[in-house]
Amino acid sequence: MTRQQASPQRIGELTRSQWITENRLHFVRDTALREDASKVLTGRGPENMAALRNLATNTLRRHGHRSIAAGLRHVFYEPFTRADFLNTP
Repeated sequence: MTRQQASPQRIGELTRSQWITENRLHFVRDTALREDASKVLTGRGPENMAALRNLATNTLRRHGHRSIAAGLRHVFYEPFTRADFLNTP
């Protein structure tokens, strides 16, 4: 980026866009899904688990859950009885 392109406004926009990704994805995976505590460390396991975590997060969001933690509680409150969650809108 040239000096003319690197205005304070543009640098601020780029910084804020990075934090949106951090807050919507990484923070959720680290806290609600406890990714940092995972014992899966070898082979393709970490990549596969990350894909499953993304699938779970995106599915909850698609079904209207703004809070992933609350969405997880909703789904797991009564295991195997929440078939309504699986119906796509």
